[in-house]
Amino acid sequence: MGRWGVRSLLGAALLLPAGAATATDDVRYNNPAWHLETIRAAKLELAQATSAPSSAAQDDGRTNTNRQDAVLLEEDPGNPTGERIPGFVVWRTEPVDTDTKLDVALRADVEIPDRRLKMTMVFRRNTDPTLPASHTVEIRFTLPADFAGGGIVRIPGMLVKSNEKTKGVPLAAASAKVLDGIFLIGLSKVDVDRTRNLQLLRESTWFDIPIFYATKRHAVLAIAQASPRHKPLETAFGFWEQTSLVGPK
Repeated sequence: MGRWGVRSLLGAALLLPAGAATATDDVRYNNPAWHLETIRAAKLELAQATSAPSSAAQDDGRTNTNRQDAVLLEEDPGNPTGERIPGFVVWRTEPVDTDTKLDVALRADVEIPDRRLKMTMVFRRNTDPTLPASHTVEIRFTLPADFAGGGIVRIPGMLVKSNEKTKGVPLAAASAKVLDGIFLIGLSKVDVDRTRNLQLLRESTWFDIPIFYATKRHAVLAIAQASPRHKPLETAFGFWEQTSLVGPK
């Protein structure tokens, strides 16, 4: 992780715009069933248009071009730079049924095998008028019963960066805990924030997810989201910008 240890990364995470780190007041989770919405089968043309990898896109000889690196960096009292635990992430787009028509969501499935930690992160454009967010990010953790951190109690926000070893830049966002192991992040829909967020997301290739354990220890989950030939976030945002949710399914 280079010279940026867990504390430095968390410091950047906590430098979110005023009021963004305490999301309960800003992100009103008025629809309790929203995060449990059923993902239905997509029309073939939508699936092909949004999720089929290019036949020419192969990274390092791997056949699954959606698979990228992920790293869990945990605080270690004996190591100021933290303990680095490698893992992987698989990105894909998936269909999602809204109240008006079929839409697409971007999903990242993360696994850190040595910690038996799994995380699913789903990006959606916001369709809830009561939610002051341009896009939402739903984060769900699956942990073993004997997880050393005792559970995950807080995700203060999300950062983006150009590579694993650089310091992340926080997105203008608000975060709230929905249920144990489930968190919702709303990206600010204020025009200046939205423009900046979209620029940062498109220019970055890694995410940092700061994590607060129940044991009061901290960690950062770093996730690669793009390679020179595969840019899932660009694909998803491009689709959202070119399509409307107005009209029949």
